[in-house]
Amino acid sequence: MTVSVKNPNGYQFSIVGKVKAPGTYTPGRYVNALEAVSIAGGPTEFASMSNISILRKSGTQLQTIRVRLSNVLKGDTQGLTEADIPFIQSGDTLVVP
Repeated sequence: MTVSVKNPNGYQFSIVGKVKAPGTYTPGRYVNALEAVSIAGGPTEFASMSNISILRKSGTQLQTIRVRLSNVLKGDTQGLTEADIPFIQSGDTLVVP
């Protein structure tokens, strides 16, 4: 038997900092960090896209995942892997300085 989640109800993330529409989002599908920034209206003019942090709760621990999207936004996707643009998990907070 194979089970596939088509509509992840309850899946939400928050994004704060220098994006055009910070807040909490429930996109209805799983998204990666680049898509999450896009959902929040994109970066503002002075956003540091090379120093984004994803704050992820893991039990009582808080994990910080660094993400650099500056090159991707400039069109440089050479050598890009899925690890470079991680998927957002429910409850994550993206911080765009």
